[in-house]
Amino acid sequence: MSNGNETNMTHINLDLLKEAIIDMRYLLNRGYNRKTAADYVTSRYKLSKEERAIIFRAVYPDEQAKNRLKKLISNPEEITGRTLLIDGFNNIITIENALKGAILIKCDDGLIRDISYTSRKFKLTQYTETAIIMIF
Repeated sequence: MSNGNETNMTHINLDLLKEAIIDMRYLLNRGYNRKTAADYVTSRYKLSKEERAIIFRAVYPDEQAKNRLKKLISNPEEITGRTLLIDGFNNIITIENALKGAILIKCDDGLIRDISYTSRKFKLTQYTETAIIMIF
């Protein structure tokens, strides 16, 4: 079932995207502002809205990605007895998008993100309850 918010991978040019990612990472590693770098790369490669969202959300400067990767928990026992804070809202949106078949990307920092900009226009859907159950 579709609510019209899904993104189809057929609109993504992977060869072009790979080149854009290289340039985006280069600019970020050189200290460029994320939005400025994404605007430049989008213009240079004539990226689609979806392709721009991918480079904007997935690509990080090497040092920042490395620091974030170090913070990931791979063994649940590492947090036993500790307080765990979960950004439930963003998790719900990402899981809902996965259930809808939307594009998910593994980012430089090791996290999985969707490429939608749903947060401001979030509405309960047929997937919301399932997403909440999956998280908690």
